[in-house]
Amino acid sequence: MKLAKKHIGKLFDVDGGDGSWCYLLLDINKKGELLFYSMDSKYEIHTNKYSDWRSFNPQKFKKAWIELGWQTGRREK
Repeated sequence: MKLAKKHIGKLFDVDGGDGSWCYLLLDINKKGELLFYSMDSKYEIHTNKYSDWRSFNPQKFKKAWIELGWQTGRREK
């Protein structure tokens, strides 16, 4: 889908992605460029010309992966 101002504040990835990463749409400038905040704490600027953005749907994780996350996750101090 082609992203517009109404999509600001939502999470997206691209068609063909595996759902393991996503971008938060922050703004769209007059040139149609997209400003994203990626979940690895970086700002990125992308073009909207390919229209291959889709709403983010996380992949299904196995129960063993979730348990590992609880065991190895860091607690905030």
